[in-house]
Amino acid sequence: MITPKIKQLLIILATLLIGCGSPRALLNVSVNTKEITREDFLKKIKGVLITNGYEVKEENKEAGFITTNFNKNWSFKSGDNEETTLRLQIGANYIQSPDGKIQISLTPIVKEKVVESKSFSFWNVFTAVIDLVGSLISGKGEDLGVDGVLVWYDEDDRDTESFALRKPETIPRTKMLLSFLKVSDEITVALGLTKDQVKLNISK
Repeated sequence: MITPKIKQLLIILATLLIGCGSPRALLNVSVNTKEITREDFLKKIKGVLITNGYEVKEENKEAGFITTNFNKNWSFKSGDNEETTLRLQIGANYIQSPDGKIQISLTPIVKEKVVESKSFSFWNVFTAVIDLVGSLISGKGEDLGVDGVLVWYDEDDRDTESFALRKPETIPRTKMLLSFLKVSDEITVALGLTKDQVKLNISK
């Protein structure tokens, strides 16, 4: 018997393997500099994240990091009675080496959850709320699903208006990538850097 967890993993695997080629994943973006203090790092990155609708979950000036909640999400129909929700969290790190060089990196963390589509009714809404409250009370929090990846699309393949004949998940996955890249671009500008200084770490 295929459990829901195994089914989610199979769907993610299929996403990575099916098509004209195996899609690559954006693992992180980074930039090296000597001009930024930890205070500026946190202040400016936090401002960009909040402006783009991301909720800050945790930040630490001494450790040099800031992370968001998984509050940004995109969904698509993944089966006759199923819907997949993609959630994105962004983590930023400030690392200073002994020679004074500073590396700033942004890392996308993706969760994917497959749920059975249900018609809208008071009872369905009520049971969903009860399940969520029960999870919070137990300390487990909301079930966000399994680990996913931020699928990389080359610039020529990011036009969401031309995706009508592609797989259902192409548009939401592209929108998630664009959301992350927009944050990356705006942080680069806020820190007084240029796009040429940014390094994209993309899986082969």
